[in-house]
Amino acid sequence: MKHLFIFAALALLSACGEPSQTTGGEAVAQLEAKPIALGEAGKAEGIEVTIDKVKAAGQFGPEGAAVKAGEGEVLVAVTYTIKNTSANTLSFMERPAVKLVDADGQSYAPDDMVGAMGVSMEDMTNIAIDINSGTSGKATIGWKVAKAGFDKATWRIVVESDPILTFALK
Repeated sequence: MKHLFIFAALALLSACGEPSQTTGGEAVAQLEAKPIALGEAGKAEGIEVTIDKVKAAGQFGPEGAAVKAGEGEVLVAVTYTIKNTSANTLSFMERPAVKLVDADGQSYAPDDMVGAMGVSMEDMTNIAIDINSGTSGKATIGWKVAKAGFDKATWRIVVESDPILTFALK
């Protein structure tokens, strides 16, 4: 149990330095007509991003220390890989924001506890580090959203890079 709390604390601390992504209710630019498929790399200036997996559940983490969705809610965790293709180090604070966006273009505020508990141990590599040229790191980000409106078929992950990258959730 002690290790779980240390793990959760580290994951939360790593999210503290992450750039502000949205305060919720923010409209996002027009989504691409054909999003990038789950598992495929999207290329932008100085980076390649791959959405590795998307999990939607009512609970993340072990019983007694889990983050749970309330009535009518669902937890969504997205694990992604970001590769630095530039000649310079990509600092943690310079990473592009990652947003969850519904079919109407509405973005949602991330939930640090959902992201922390949605991380599996194999995805803990390079969670809060600078990424040197030619290398990559993984991160997980999470959200708590209304279950009634959530639809993996129409919602997207938007990476605010140049150009903006839009990914399918399934």
